[in-house]
Amino acid sequence: MLLGFIIGAILPLIVYVIIYYINKNTGEVLKNTTLQLISIVLNVFVFRHYLIKERFELTGRGVLISTFVYALITFYMIFD
Repeated sequence: MLLGFIIGAILPLIVYVIIYYINKNTGEVLKNTTLQLISIVLNVFVFRHYLIKERFELTGRGVLISTFVYALITFYMIFD
């Protein structure tokens, strides 16, 4: 479960940085909150891979927990 949490915590950060710099170089088409939500949604594909295809339930749970933590933080930042 710890491995899944680490994967689920690091992957959105990497995706966010990549999308941020692409967005910055193309004239900032997307808002910052949209970039955050895109990076969180990509965690769902990792969750599905570990839970359904690989059948690593504990790793999938860790990814799911980190996704919920990121979602709560993002919604707090949006609606604060």
